[in-house]
Amino acid sequence: RILHLVPSWRRRVRWLLRNADRIMLLTGSEATYVQRDFDYEIPRHQQVVVPNWSEGLGDASAGKPDGFAGLPEPPVLVAGRIESRKGSLRICRLAERARRHVVFVGRPGYGTFARAFQTAVQQSQYSRWIPGVPRSTLSAFYRHSSFLLNSSFVEVSPLVDVEALALGCPVSTTKYAMHHQLL
Repeated sequence: RILHLVPSWRRRVRWLLRNADRIMLLTGSEATYVQRDFDYEIPRHQQVVVPNWSEGLGDASAGKPDGFAGLPEPPVLVAGRIESRKGSLRICRLAERARRHVVFVGRPGYGTFARAFQTAVQQSQYSRWIPGVPRSTLSAFYRHSSFLLNSSFVEVSPLVDVEALALGCPVSTTKYAMHHQLL
């Protein structure tokens, strides 16, 4: 009876493919598998090739990143955009209570939240914020951190988590981020 389900399942997948705004692929050649398996040729305007997550991170240097200078222990790393749904402000405040060093690496969000976060970091003894680093130096941050903390309420694509794991950095996340089972 399972074989009877295959045609309707393939039809559903083809409908999803036809109606998708974009289809992300790791390489251009992946489109040939979609065409073979589902008899659907992905038009160029629909294709987005996303490179391998850990490519281009570079080798981690033996030395700690400048942002870690003077810290008594490897800090907790929080990587990604600074915004409310990622819990950045709460983590900053909890770092004070826990007396644990946390380094935030990421571009700022906008508005009141970003200003409140910046103020909290400036007043903190345990939080540091690096507004952004070149991708080629991120590997040193992963390798010299105690772990990567991802406390996002919604995480659609946990690329930083995958990168951290690929470089040997443990990852801690919440079940509310909707990707904890994947990790």
